[in-house]
Amino acid sequence: MEPIQYIFGKTVFYGIPLIVNRSVMIPRPETEELVDLIIKSPYVRSRSKQPEFLILDIGTGSGCIAIALNKNIPKSLVLGADISIDALKVASTNAHKNDAPILFSPADILDTKFAQSQIIGYYDMIVSNPPYIKRNEKAAMSANVLNYEPHKALFVPSSKPIIFYESIAEFAYEKLTPGGMLFFEINPLCSALIIDMLHSKGFTKTEVFRDLSGKERFISVMKDNYTTTFHAMPCHGMA
Repeated sequence: MEPIQYIFGKTVFYGIPLIVNRSVMIPRPETEELVDLIIKSPYVRSRSKQPEFLILDIGTGSGCIAIALNKNIPKSLVLGADISIDALKVASTNAHKNDAPILFSPADILDTKFAQSQIIGYYDMIVSNPPYIKRNEKAAMSANVLNYEPHKALFVPSSKPIIFYESIAEFAYEKLTPGGMLFFEINPLCSALIIDMLHSKGFTKTEVFRDLSGKERFISVMKDNYTTTFHAMPCHGMA
């Protein structure tokens, strides 16, 4: 059966009304938990006195994370990136409907060097809920997900379960300001793999957070603060 959110073309995420269609995933409650974790994090609170707070949402989909962060973090300037032009159209519509002045940019994060040229600027925080369900997990999934939601936003090769996390980590290490934070939603089955990979890329202060069901669902890491912090406004994309 087609999900009711697609039938009516709308949903609510973190109290924010959103348009959804089959170009984007239906936002999950776990992702609301990620947003809540970020908004209430000591890092975000510590930056409240800064003149601006630059955020990049990789794999923005419907724009749910980008919009929720923009609406709830003072002085935040947000860029949402996605490989899907159709998803970016949905995200842009949602941002306009919610009076969220967010920029959106097409980007293939698996092509790290090209993505660095597409996504302009440096960021205090990067957040991503990338595809993370292994293809060999399909058998355990419900038909209303498999038959209607975009597989490109859901699945990764079973042999390369953290392929997106590796590319995003490489990208983030170049694009985060010193002392900046990277937040992920993850597949709980891959938490140890992702942590080891992040350490190998040079990130520190790793924290793992459980979702309401007790699964290891979120990870945050920090880029070492060893050079002068600088900012550049994100300026490429479509609003």
